[in-house]
Amino acid sequence: MADYSRGGNLTPGNGALVGFGLGYDLTEHLQLELEYNYLSTDVSLPSTQQLRQAGLLYCTANQGDGGSGEPCQPDEKQFSIAKEGQPSGNQHQLLFNLNYSFLGNKRFVPYVGAGLGMEIWENNPKFEMHIQRDDSQSCVANGGNACRFIYRREGGRSNSFATDFAFGFKYFFTPHFGFRAEAKDVMSWVRMDGKALFIDVDNDCDPANSNTACNVGGSPAPPAVGVFGLQAPSTKLHQDGVWNQFSGTAGVFWRF
Repeated sequence: MADYSRGGNLTPGNGALVGFGLGYDLTEHLQLELEYNYLSTDVSLPSTQQLRQAGLLYCTANQGDGGSGEPCQPDEKQFSIAKEGQPSGNQHQLLFNLNYSFLGNKRFVPYVGAGLGMEIWENNPKFEMHIQRDDSQSCVANGGNACRFIYRREGGRSNSFATDFAFGFKYFFTPHFGFRAEAKDVMSWVRMDGKALFIDVDNDCDPANSNTACNVGGSPAPPAVGVFGLQAPSTKLHQDGVWNQFSGTAGVFWRF
């Protein structure tokens, strides 16, 4: 858990987009545009395989279990995955663009554009693992009953500055109604503020309880030592970077 908490970055994937825009013609060739897009781009956590393997190792080898050594299996009460950490995420883009139309007031109008704005990344994935030591000798703080532990990794969210570049065309069926297709690349400067949490529900590993079952080898348990005998303190995770999203869109428009 300690290695997983300290390392590994989120990575963006693919998704769908819907949006709308409002424009204002400055000249025959220049247009200001305010654009909002809602996206469902999946964001992925680092692989959780090492955490699952640690859970299996605890169940089969009973590491750190100072009591009866009862075996356990995944999805039973001693070890279970509450949240799978599947890829997920939503984004909100708010962009201010300046577009240049090459042909002016024609039926077919190709254009290029660029702008800036912001993008919000939210509803990113979460992984949560529950461990319960049901050995009567393993829990001092809870009067000899089962001790409960929760490990959670949260993807976090980011309010990011963004820039974009676009090209496309408009086709006017009438002077007011037409079809538009566009390709756009949005670059957002993300700062993801995630968390890695180790929750000792029953304070079993508090040094005041003198419980040696929390640490491999039976030595006194230091603060925040996990059920697998690993140092796993809760920590905040910061990830900085530039994420690119390339999209292709098509729709209709009305010109007033």
